[in-house]
Amino acid sequence: MINLPPILNILLAISTLVSSILSQVELWQRKEYRLDRLLPALTGPELRVRLYPYVFALVFTLLGVPSAALLLLFAYHAWRLVQRGLLRPKLTNKAIILT
Repeated sequence: MINLPPILNILLAISTLVSSILSQVELWQRKEYRLDRLLPALTGPELRVRLYPYVFALVFTLLGVPSAALLLLFAYHAWRLVQRGLLRPKLTNKAIILT
């Protein structure tokens, strides 16, 4: 079992949450709320690949190892940052309302 100090758990959780929120706002902004643009994104392979880490994190949490779940999500988002950079929405009224 992985036991991390509470402050490290909090820092991992905050960084993971901020990265997730920014990437989701960027996705919604890119898809422009239009059903014809949103459905391919929801049914395509890109979403399935992006959901795997969250499914595994949920399994780790249900198994009683939330620290492993946080480390998994942090590693996933760190890898995405290296691969694609931080996905940030453009500063518009819509993006401000979503966040």
